[in-house]
Amino acid sequence: NYMSISDQLARFMRNGHGWVASDDLQRMDCRDKKGNLVTPSNISTRLRELAADGVLEVQIRRGHAHYRLKQADATLF
Repeated sequence: NYMSISDQLARFMRNGHGWVASDDLQRMDCRDKKGNLVTPSNISTRLRELAADGVLEVQIRRGHAHYRLKQADATLF
């Protein structure tokens, strides 16, 4: 049952992780369709895409990206 790299990253972040450094996420054991380990550069690209799509939030701290699952906006009733 193949899961895309983006889906693998989003699933990891949905498991209750707060802010996670991009460096740590790039060391994850993400695999492509053929079962090969993907490169840190590929993971970094998928993280930026997830942030652009509004799935993840990104903060730059001391020149390093940190990601977390996008938080629901507070709504006023």
